[in-house]
Amino acid sequence: MGSKRLMVLLAITALFLGLGTQLALKSDGNKEQDSQPLESAFSFPVKKNIADFDFTKHDGSPFTKTALKGKWSLVFFGFTYCPDVCPTTLNVLSKVYADLSAEQKKDFQVVLFSVDPDRDTPEKLASYINFFNKDFTAVATHNQDLVKLTQSLGVSFMKVPGDDPENYSVDHTARIFLLDDKARRFAMFKPELKNGFYSFSQDT
Repeated sequence: MGSKRLMVLLAITALFLGLGTQLALKSDGNKEQDSQPLESAFSFPVKKNIADFDFTKHDGSPFTKTALKGKWSLVFFGFTYCPDVCPTTLNVLSKVYADLSAEQKKDFQVVLFSVDPDRDTPEKLASYINFFNKDFTAVATHNQDLVKLTQSLGVSFMKVPGDDPENYSVDHTARIFLLDDKARRFAMFKPELKNGFYSFSQDT
């Protein structure tokens, strides 16, 4: 690993360690509460390649696996109608990104992959992601690439019906994945529900 990219990785990890108190949600989603500290990331012993994919970016342009190469990426799966975990996570990611130096930002990006492509149009994604950080990227697709990508990362998602067809939610894995500059699964930050609150801790 190059020294510059190693510094980016160390900076990201250190910032997450310092921001653990920001990632706390009451399990019913009513309001934020104090959290337990973020301990560390889980580093995968084998740097697994993720599946190829063809998504559409929030500006309407194509977004493929190639876009994840050449930079370190923090990727998160969520959706714009998510009531609690997604906005809280994006707020923390924005804080992490803001604390990186201009040089570090050149080798780093944050990407939200939508698990609700029916409602998350490019226009909706653009409005949503720009609210948190205009440098972030949000993408969606209606093809099977979403399933292939989530399976390659160990992510699951499922639509949960509501009172009417348009009023539904999506249960999804709430992990933040760190991909290396070859678009391989490098590490992850895993939230856990303890005593009614979400916190991040090391896998055992």
